[in-house]
Amino acid sequence: ALLRIIARLEMNLDFPENEDSLANRNEAGADLKRNVSDKIESIISRYEEGRLMRDGLRVLILGKPNVGKSSLLNALTGRERVIVTEFAGTTRDTVEEELNVEGIPVVFIDSAGIHESNDPLEAISMAKTKEAVQDADLVLYMVDIRETKTVADHNILDISEDKPMILTLNKCDLVTKNFKPQLPETLRSNNTV
Repeated sequence: ALLRIIARLEMNLDFPENEDSLANRNEAGADLKRNVSDKIESIISRYEEGRLMRDGLRVLILGKPNVGKSSLLNALTGRERVIVTEFAGTTRDTVEEELNVEGIPVVFIDSAGIHESNDPLEAISMAKTKEAVQDADLVLYMVDIRETKTVADHNILDISEDKPMILTLNKCDLVTKNFKPQLPETLRSNNTV
């Protein structure tokens, strides 16, 4: 379709005295709008779906230290991919693991916990986590169900920006049956499930 349009326009340039010149220009414009524009819009609208099928969905596991991010990655992979300890700050760098979920490649990314710290090494770790947020398609925001909202929750929500987010409540086995979690009001936004 584009080659036909180009041919008509070039003919008009080469033979401007031709009486069909104006009609050719008008037809070329109509053709461009009718045949090419719609096809290009269709390709653009399917780009994100194609990118996800080709490159995979990047899912970042985000939260404060020791909420269970590394344990979740290990559970998803079915092996001890990441070191898990009771000490905060065990994960210092992002760790990626690709899984096939119903034919779609999904890259799960474990990250360092976000919290207030004066430790320069932890600051570097948290900076890497913040970089990983930029590349993520989806954020799994993991929260210890027993904890109340802290400054770290604000920081996590701030760095997550407008990324689609799934709130993941962990350590449910450590509370009583009638326990009601106190979820931060800010988690009830449009991009949080």
